[in-house]
Amino acid sequence: MTNRKVGYILFATFTSSIGILLSIVSLCTENWIQSKGEFTIGDFSNEQLSEIKYGLFSGTFMQNMGGTKYYTLYATCSLSTNICAYLCTGTSEGRKAELDRLYRNEQVEFSCPAISRLLNQVHVNLRYAGIKEQTRTFINAGLYYSTITSLGISLIFGSIATILSIWNLIKNIKLKVFGGRGIMACNFIAFLGSVAVLPLWGTAFGTTIIRNLAILYTIQGQMRTTGWTYLGFSFWLNLPSCLLFATSIFVMYLREYMSTQNPKSEYKVENEGSARRKLIIHFNS
Repeated sequence: MTNRKVGYILFATFTSSIGILLSIVSLCTENWIQSKGEFTIGDFSNEQLSEIKYGLFSGTFMQNMGGTKYYTLYATCSLSTNICAYLCTGTSEGRKAELDRLYRNEQVEFSCPAISRLLNQVHVNLRYAGIKEQTRTFINAGLYYSTITSLGISLIFGSIATILSIWNLIKNIKLKVFGGRGIMACNFIAFLGSVAVLPLWGTAFGTTIIRNLAILYTIQGQMRTTGWTYLGFSFWLNLPSCLLFATSIFVMYLREYMSTQNPKSEYKVENEGSARRKLIIHFNS
Protein backbone atom coordinates (compact mmCIF):
# COMPACT_ATOMS: atom_id res chain seq x y z
CA MET A 1 0.00 0.00 0.00
CA THR A 2 1.39 3.40 -0.93
CA ASN A 3 1.61 6.39 1.39
CA ARG A 4 -0.87 8.30 -0.72
CA LYS A 5 -3.51 5.61 -0.18
CA VAL A 6 -2.83 5.57 3.54
CA GLY A 7 -3.31 9.34 3.55
CA TYR A 8 -6.77 8.95 2.04
CA ILE A 9 -7.77 6.40 4.67
CA LEU A 10 -6.36 8.57 7.45
CA PHE A 11 -8.40 11.56 6.26
CA ALA A 12 -11.57 9.44 5.97
CA THR A 13 -10.97 8.15 9.50
CA PHE A 14 -10.74 11.71 10.78
CA THR A 15 -13.91 12.94 9.07
CA SER A 16 -15.94 9.89 10.12
CA SER A 17 -14.76 10.24 13.72
CA ILE A 18 -15.79 13.90 13.88
CA GLY A 19 -19.16 13.00 12.32
CA ILE A 20 -19.72 10.37 15.03
CA LEU A 21 -18.72 12.82 17.76
CA LEU A 22 -21.23 15.40 16.51
CA SER A 23 -23.97 12.75 16.35
CA ILE A 24 -23.26 11.69 19.93
CA VAL A 25 -23.41 15.30 21.13
CA SER A 26 -26.67 15.74 19.21
CA LEU A 27 -28.19 12.62 20.76
CA CYS A 28 -27.18 13.41 24.34
CA THR A 29 -27.89 17.14 24.63
CA GLU A 30 -31.17 18.89 25.45
CA ASN A 31 -31.19 21.59 22.79
CA TRP A 32 -33.26 20.06 20.00
CA ILE A 33 -36.11 22.40 20.88
CA GLN A 34 -35.80 25.74 22.65
CA SER A 35 -38.68 28.05 23.49
CA LYS A 36 -40.22 30.59 25.82
CA GLY A 37 -43.74 30.43 27.17
CA GLU A 38 -46.32 32.86 28.47
CA PHE A 39 -49.06 31.69 30.83
CA THR A 40 -52.57 32.49 29.64
CA ILE A 41 -54.42 31.71 32.87
CA GLY A 42 -55.43 33.92 35.79
CA ASP A 43 -53.10 36.61 37.06
CA PHE A 44 -50.02 34.79 35.79
CA SER A 45 -50.26 36.11 32.22
CA ASN A 46 -48.13 39.11 33.21
CA GLU A 47 -45.33 37.02 34.73
CA GLN A 48 -41.85 36.89 33.23
CA LEU A 49 -41.64 34.39 30.37
CA SER A 50 -40.87 30.79 31.27
CA GLU A 51 -38.17 28.92 29.35
CA ILE A 52 -38.31 25.41 27.95
CA LYS A 53 -35.73 23.25 26.21
CA TYR A 54 -35.60 19.54 25.49
CA GLY A 55 -33.76 16.88 23.54
CA LEU A 56 -34.81 13.46 22.34
CA PHE A 57 -35.01 12.00 25.85
CA SER A 58 -35.26 14.77 28.43
CA GLY A 59 -35.30 18.52 28.96
CA THR A 60 -35.64 21.38 31.42
CA PHE A 61 -38.60 23.61 32.18
CA MET A 62 -37.85 26.91 33.96
CA GLN A 63 -41.23 28.02 35.25
CA ASN A 64 -41.77 31.66 36.14
CA MET A 65 -45.02 31.70 38.08
CA GLY A 66 -44.99 33.47 41.41
CA GLY A 67 -41.26 32.73 41.51
CA THR A 68 -38.80 30.62 39.56
CA LYS A 69 -38.68 26.84 39.65
CA TYR A 70 -36.90 24.26 37.52
CA TYR A 71 -38.38 20.94 36.44
CA THR A 72 -36.95 18.00 34.51
CA LEU A 73 -38.99 16.97 31.48
CA TYR A 74 -39.01 13.39 30.19
CA ALA A 75 -40.10 12.17 26.76
CA THR A 76 -43.18 10.00 27.33
CA CYS A 77 -44.85 8.06 24.53
CA SER A 78 -47.81 5.79 23.95
CA LEU A 79 -47.48 3.50 20.94
CA SER A 80 -51.12 2.43 21.12
CA THR A 81 -52.27 6.01 20.50
CA ASN A 82 -49.15 7.08 18.53
CA ILE A 83 -48.48 10.15 20.69
CA CYS A 84 -45.58 11.61 22.67
CA ALA A 85 -45.27 14.47 25.14
CA TYR A 86 -42.66 15.87 27.53
CA LEU A 87 -43.92 15.50 31.08
CA CYS A 88 -42.31 16.02 34.48
CA THR A 89 -44.24 13.82 36.91
CA GLY A 90 -41.85 12.02 39.26
CA THR A 91 -42.24 8.41 38.04
CA SER A 92 -42.40 6.74 34.64
CA GLU A 93 -45.71 5.10 35.52
CA GLY A 94 -47.10 8.45 36.63
CA ARG A 95 -46.07 10.12 33.38
CA LYS A 96 -47.66 7.38 31.28
CA ALA A 97 -50.89 7.62 33.28
CA GLU A 98 -50.82 11.40 32.87
CA LEU A 99 -50.33 11.07 29.10
CA ASP A 100 -53.32 8.74 28.87
CA ARG A 101 -55.47 11.23 30.81
CA LEU A 102 -54.36 14.07 28.55
CA TYR A 103 -55.22 11.99 25.48
CA ARG A 104 -58.70 11.36 26.90
CA ASN A 105 -59.07 15.14 27.20
CA GLU A 106 -59.16 15.04 30.99
CA GLN A 107 -57.91 17.99 33.03
CA VAL A 108 -54.56 17.25 34.71
CA GLU A 109 -53.08 19.32 37.51
CA PHE A 110 -49.38 20.16 37.50
CA SER A 111 -47.69 18.05 40.20
CA CYS A 112 -44.00 17.79 39.36
CA PRO A 113 -41.03 17.67 41.76
CA ALA A 114 -38.92 20.81 41.41
CA ILE A 115 -35.14 20.77 41.04
CA SER A 116 -33.47 22.66 43.90
CA ARG A 117 -31.46 25.21 41.96
CA LEU A 118 -32.57 28.62 43.23
CA LEU A 119 -33.53 30.10 46.57
CA ASN A 120 -36.66 32.15 47.25
CA GLN A 121 -38.90 29.84 45.27
CA VAL A 122 -42.59 30.43 45.77
CA HIS A 123 -45.02 27.54 45.74
CA VAL A 124 -48.18 28.19 43.76
CA ASN A 125 -51.30 26.04 43.74
CA LEU A 126 -53.10 26.36 40.43
CA ARG A 127 -56.71 25.62 39.74
CA TYR A 128 -57.72 25.09 36.16
CA ALA A 129 -61.44 25.64 36.42
CA GLY A 130 -63.06 27.37 33.51
CA ILE A 131 -60.62 26.22 30.82
CA LYS A 132 -62.49 25.16 27.72
CA GLU A 133 -62.02 21.69 26.33
CA GLN A 134 -60.25 21.68 23.02
CA THR A 135 -58.72 19.31 20.53
CA ARG A 136 -55.32 18.47 21.98
CA THR A 137 -52.24 17.92 19.89
CA PHE A 138 -49.20 15.78 20.64
CA ILE A 139 -45.91 14.86 18.99
CA ASN A 140 -46.32 11.98 16.54
CA ALA A 141 -44.70 8.89 18.11
CA GLY A 142 -43.80 7.48 14.70
CA LEU A 143 -41.77 10.57 13.84
CA TYR A 144 -40.19 10.60 17.30
CA TYR A 145 -39.03 6.97 17.22
CA SER A 146 -37.98 7.20 13.57
CA THR A 147 -35.74 10.15 14.45
CA ILE A 148 -34.03 8.20 17.23
CA THR A 149 -33.69 5.11 15.02
CA SER A 150 -32.14 7.09 12.16
CA LEU A 151 -29.65 8.78 14.47
CA GLY A 152 -28.82 5.40 16.02
CA ILE A 153 -28.18 3.88 12.58
CA SER A 154 -25.92 6.79 11.74
CA LEU A 155 -23.91 6.27 14.93
CA ILE A 156 -23.60 2.50 14.50
CA PHE A 157 -22.48 2.50 10.87
CA GLY A 158 -20.32 5.58 11.32
CA SER A 159 -18.52 3.73 14.12
CA ILE A 160 -18.12 0.62 11.95
CA ALA A 161 -16.69 2.77 9.15
CA THR A 162 -14.18 4.32 11.55
CA ILE A 163 -13.14 0.91 12.92
CA LEU A 164 -12.65 -0.44 9.40
CA SER A 165 -10.60 2.63 8.47
CA ILE A 166 -8.31 2.15 11.46
CA TRP A 167 -7.98 -1.55 10.63
CA ASN A 168 -6.98 -0.67 7.06
CA LEU A 169 -4.40 1.78 8.39
CA ILE A 170 -2.80 -0.96 10.46
CA LYS A 171 -3.06 -3.78 7.96
CA ASN A 172 -3.46 -4.22 4.22
CA ILE A 173 -6.91 -5.84 4.03
CA LYS A 174 -7.46 -8.04 0.99
CA LEU A 175 -11.21 -8.61 1.30
CA LYS A 176 -13.08 -5.77 -0.40
CA VAL A 177 -15.97 -5.96 2.06
CA PHE A 178 -13.55 -4.92 4.82
CA GLY A 179 -11.50 -2.61 2.62
CA GLY A 180 -12.20 0.65 0.86
CA ARG A 181 -15.59 -0.40 -0.48
CA GLY A 182 -16.74 -1.57 2.93
CA ILE A 183 -15.69 1.77 4.43
CA MET A 184 -17.61 3.61 1.72
CA ALA A 185 -20.73 1.48 2.25
CA CYS A 186 -20.78 2.05 6.02
CA ASN A 187 -20.22 5.78 5.61
CA PHE A 188 -23.03 5.88 3.06
CA ILE A 189 -25.48 4.25 5.49
CA ALA A 190 -24.32 6.63 8.24
CA PHE A 191 -24.86 9.52 5.84
CA LEU A 192 -28.40 8.37 5.04
CA GLY A 193 -29.19 8.05 8.75
CA SER A 194 -28.02 11.59 9.48
CA VAL A 195 -29.89 12.97 6.48
CA ALA A 196 -33.12 11.23 7.52
CA VAL A 197 -33.02 12.89 10.95
CA LEU A 198 -33.46 16.34 9.42
CA PRO A 199 -36.84 15.87 7.64
CA LEU A 200 -38.20 13.52 10.33
CA TRP A 201 -37.72 15.88 13.26
CA GLY A 202 -38.35 18.85 10.99
CA THR A 203 -41.78 17.41 10.20
CA ALA A 204 -42.55 16.92 13.91
CA PHE A 205 -41.47 20.51 14.51
CA GLY A 206 -43.47 21.96 11.63
CA THR A 207 -46.68 20.03 12.27
CA THR A 208 -46.86 20.24 16.07
CA ILE A 209 -43.98 21.60 18.12
CA ILE A 210 -43.79 25.06 16.56
CA ARG A 211 -47.34 25.74 17.83
CA ASN A 212 -47.51 23.34 20.78
CA LEU A 213 -44.40 22.20 22.68
CA ALA A 214 -46.30 19.14 23.93
CA ILE A 215 -45.70 19.86 27.62
CA LEU A 216 -48.56 19.79 30.12
CA TYR A 217 -49.32 23.52 30.03
CA THR A 218 -49.32 23.86 26.23
CA ILE A 219 -51.33 20.67 25.70
CA GLN A 220 -54.06 22.01 28.00
CA GLY A 221 -53.97 25.50 26.51
CA GLN A 222 -52.61 27.18 29.63
CA MET A 223 -49.42 28.47 28.03
CA ARG A 224 -48.66 30.16 24.72
CA THR A 225 -45.34 29.49 22.95
CA THR A 226 -46.15 30.46 19.36
CA GLY A 227 -43.45 32.71 17.94
CA TRP A 228 -40.83 31.79 20.52
CA THR A 229 -40.06 28.21 19.51
CA TYR A 230 -37.08 27.24 17.36
CA LEU A 231 -34.81 24.31 16.55
CA GLY A 232 -31.72 24.32 18.77
CA PHE A 233 -28.10 23.47 18.03
CA SER A 234 -28.53 19.78 18.96
CA PHE A 235 -30.72 19.35 15.88
CA TRP A 236 -28.49 21.35 13.56
CA LEU A 237 -25.39 19.31 14.50
CA ASN A 238 -26.76 16.62 12.19
CA LEU A 239 -26.11 18.87 9.19
CA PRO A 240 -22.29 18.93 9.56
CA SER A 241 -22.45 15.21 10.40
CA CYS A 242 -24.02 14.60 6.98
CA LEU A 243 -21.29 16.63 5.28
CA LEU A 244 -18.52 14.80 7.14
CA PHE A 245 -19.83 11.34 6.25
CA ALA A 246 -20.25 12.48 2.64
CA THR A 247 -16.65 13.73 2.67
CA SER A 248 -15.45 10.32 3.87
CA ILE A 249 -17.32 8.65 1.00
CA PHE A 250 -15.79 11.03 -1.54
CA VAL A 251 -12.25 10.55 -0.19
CA MET A 252 -12.52 6.76 -0.25
CA TYR A 253 -14.02 6.84 -3.74
CA LEU A 254 -11.14 9.04 -4.87
CA ARG A 255 -8.71 6.53 -3.37
CA GLU A 256 -10.36 3.69 -5.29
CA TYR A 257 -10.25 5.73 -8.50
CA MET A 258 -6.58 6.60 -8.08
CA SER A 259 -5.77 2.95 -7.50
CA THR A 260 -7.07 2.08 -10.97
CA GLN A 261 -4.95 4.80 -12.59
CA ASN A 262 -1.58 3.52 -11.30
CA PRO A 263 0.25 0.24 -11.80
CA LYS A 264 -0.65 -2.21 -9.12
CA SER A 265 2.12 -3.33 -6.84
CA GLU A 266 2.32 -6.53 -4.91
CA TYR A 267 4.62 -7.01 -2.02
CA LYS A 268 5.90 -10.49 -1.44
CA VAL A 269 8.10 -11.48 1.43
CA GLU A 270 10.20 -14.59 1.29
CA ASN A 271 12.09 -16.02 4.17
CA GLU A 272 15.66 -17.12 3.52
CA GLY A 273 16.75 -18.99 6.57
CA SER A 274 15.92 -17.84 10.02
CA ALA A 275 17.56 -14.42 9.81
CA ARG A 276 17.11 -13.17 6.20
CA ARG A 277 14.07 -11.66 4.50
CA LYS A 278 13.93 -10.60 0.89
CA LEU A 279 11.37 -8.17 -0.53
CA ILE A 280 10.35 -8.81 -4.12
CA ILE A 281 8.23 -6.22 -5.88
CA HIS A 282 6.34 -7.37 -8.94
CA PHE A 283 4.90 -4.68 -11.16
CA ASN A 284 1.86 -5.67 -13.20
CA SER A 285 1.10 -3.93 -16.39
